[in-house]
Amino acid sequence: MSLGSRTEALPQGIRGKASRNTLANANQVRDWRIYEGFAQVLIARAWRVYVHDSFGVGHTVHALDSTTID
Repeated sequence: MSLGSRTEALPQGIRGKASRNTLANANQVRDWRIYEGFAQVLIARAWRVYVHDSFGVGHTVHALDSTTID
């Protein structure tokens, strides 16, 4: 669920919709290393879960999807 689709008060204190411009500006100034660290955590977690599954590929492949759902 995106932030823009909720209008009631959220636990973090966000009220109403966040404009796309506001989110775009926030993403421009946010340090990319936050996402790198989070991605490393997710990759390590997935590695432990799927370590014995080859999925028909003979080597390690990482695929990340950053799709947002409105």
